[in-house]
Amino acid sequence: MTSLGLSKPKGLIKLAVVAAASVFLIAFNHWLSLNYLSRSLAQQLRETLPNKIIEAGINESFHDSLNDYLVKRLNDDFAQLHVNSAFSAVQQCQVQVLRIHNKTYANSANAARIISLHWPINDHIQELKLGLACQWQWPKLIASQLFLSLLGLLMWTAVAPPLSPRRKQLLRALTEQGVNRRQAEQLSSKADGYSPRQEQALTLFLRSNYPHPSHYLAHLNTGGFKHSSPSVLAWLEFALRQRPKDIADAIAIAESPAELSLCPANSTVMVHGYALKMSSTPFMYYLWYAYRRRQNPVDGWFTNPPSNRPDRRADQEIIALMQRYGGHAKAINDLSEKGLRAKTLDQNRSKIKDELCQLFGEELAAPFLFESARDPQTARSQYRLALPATAISIHAPESTSTRIATPSN
Repeated sequence: MTSLGLSKPKGLIKLAVVAAASVFLIAFNHWLSLNYLSRSLAQQLRETLPNKIIEAGINESFHDSLNDYLVKRLNDDFAQLHVNSAFSAVQQCQVQVLRIHNKTYANSANAARIISLHWPINDHIQELKLGLACQWQWPKLIASQLFLSLLGLLMWTAVAPPLSPRRKQLLRALTEQGVNRRQAEQLSSKADGYSPRQEQALTLFLRSNYPHPSHYLAHLNTGGFKHSSPSVLAWLEFALRQRPKDIADAIAIAESPAELSLCPANSTVMVHGYALKMSSTPFMYYLWYAYRRRQNPVDGWFTNPPSNRPDRRADQEIIALMQRYGGHAKAINDLSEKGLRAKTLDQNRSKIKDELCQLFGEELAAPFLFESARDPQTARSQYRLALPATAISIHAPESTSTRIATPSN
């Protein structure tokens, strides 16, 4: 079935359809031929046979010997009936008298069709029942109906169904790109079978006016975005805005896992596969919270210091990070002189949120920011990164070992 342009599953389905259609056509042809033969023979016999019986004087049921003779003559005359048609699959037929003048001569069980003749004699209706049986040229019948089924399949395959509006849109976009008609039809052939998520992704792709639709159609046709979550599609919309000319990169960003990676060497964070260069000091605080979350996967909370007493232990952790990775001298001096204050933490968390939200928007940035709770011991606010520890990675130089101590709050 390769020549019909069918995939294997569709080819098997259509082969099954051909087989079922052939069986149906064989049965229908068999039934139709018998009906035609019986009607045609009945019409011919009604026009001639009753008159011949009347002329022969065989008109009463008590003429048993004459009836028996008539039955023998009829059976002999109708022992071999040939069908004069090159298209018929009937080899030959026989007609046998079943009943005449209320006397039964043969069982009707072997007859494919029963022909009844009636004529009036002396105010009585006479009846003759004949049984029609035929032999068939089964190879000819099967081959002819199989041929018709295959011909129907070829016509079905050759006549393309009306295109949906979506496929028309894709074909137009592909042909405008310079893709030949046959390849454009192949690329757009699966569009009508896309899942709802793929439909949404396709809408985003088309809206982006990317000049090479064959690139993203190839991804969709291999199952891309078939079962994607709404958040993945939101990331696709963002990525297409950021990478309008690099569809592969946009797809990679959208399908990246919801993970956060921090690179202290250049103050860069990788959020859902997209790199963001951050301001130095907010990045250092982001990095510090990330270390705490990773080293305390179950907990990872840090409670804000009291407003009148800075934390003189945690400030050393942040100072060490800043000194190791090139933090601003002013930020280091402020921590050294004033310690880690709640105000400083609040300000830097706010700056982190501003930088992420400015690029990604609040909805996409939210999972990568902070969650808060009330410290049950001090009733002060405590914070940690919302992501689980397993979704956070830090690409620090291998020669350094950073350990954030857990202060007692």
